[in-house]
Amino acid sequence: AELNSHYFRPALYDDLVTVKTILKELPEGPKIQFHSELYNEEGQLLNKGVTTLVFYDPKEKKKVNMPQELYTRLAPFF
Repeated sequence: AELNSHYFRPALYDDLVTVKTILKELPEGPKIQFHSELYNEEGQLLNKGVTTLVFYDPKEKKKVNMPQELYTRLAPFF
């Protein structure tokens, strides 16, 4: 649904990049946000961003809440 990204420095071809992705909050509705940070081998921050996804029922053609199974699996971490 949405992607916000801030670039701080480039990653070069053949660089080893570490991606750290975090859920800062347990979603209660149809949206889930992933906060990501990318680092190079020296530990320098390359990129920081937020990706927002929406749970969607293709048959009903509308947004739906997070599936209960996924909520149950994520809840212990919050």
